[in-house]
Amino acid sequence: MKKFDITIILTVLLICISYNMYAINRYTIKGLADATTLTSQASAEKVTSYTLNYKNFNAIDVDNVVSIIYKQSNQFNVRLECTPSNREKIVITQKGNTLVIKSNSKNGNNNKRDAYQLYIEAPSLEDIKIEGVANISAPAPIKQNRLNLNIEGVCNINTPSITVKDCKLSIDGVCNTQMGITATHQFEAIVEGVGKGSLKVNGGNCIFKCEGVCNFNVDVDCKELHFTNEGVGKSTLSGTADKVDLNGDGVSKIDVRKLNAL
Repeated sequence: MKKFDITIILTVLLICISYNMYAINRYTIKGLADATTLTSQASAEKVTSYTLNYKNFNAIDVDNVVSIIYKQSNQFNVRLECTPSNREKIVITQKGNTLVIKSNSKNGNNNKRDAYQLYIEAPSLEDIKIEGVANISAPAPIKQNRLNLNIEGVCNINTPSITVKDCKLSIDGVCNTQMGITATHQFEAIVEGVGKGSLKVNGGNCIFKCEGVCNFNVDVDCKELHFTNEGVGKSTLSGTADKVDLNGDGVSKIDVRKLNAL
């Protein structure tokens, strides 16, 4: 990684943090508890529930403003809740094994303060790509083969219990995480954008590469921990790892006082 002048580094930090706060404050998406009472500020419309007939998918691609509530199930069920006027501004299609959620360019974007609530039940969701603004929650435990999360937009993730063989989290946009993950083989997080929150990771190899703005609290119970922080910010590591490899550079800090603590 190139050595930047300290003035440039601090300027980048302020820009990234400002964008982070702007994006999250502007695009706050109400959660499951508000789904039944959400109304349009513009017209006081009541929320309507739309059942969508999509099956045989295991991936989603989001380029809109939406809140996704996922529940693992043997059956496929997809239900959208929004106001009738906003229903015309969202397009949901299926391409192969992927649900695609986009804006309807003919009818414009939805009011950013009106969340679409998309309830998904499926045997697994293994690939999730966020290019818009999304809130992803999975209150119940999930067990599947793998999980690939690609965050290019703005996203909040709240998934307390995921068990997989392999998990990869890529953040090029802005992401706030509250995740509990058991990855029996490998968990990998690559942050080139803005990432913060908490991660509880159990399993085999745990790899973190922070090249953007990183402020994570990471609790591990793994065989190997490789943590590289070459960007900006401070991350705190706790828990236990049989083998530890740490590398910090740039305007960054790694707090390891609670890692393998006696």
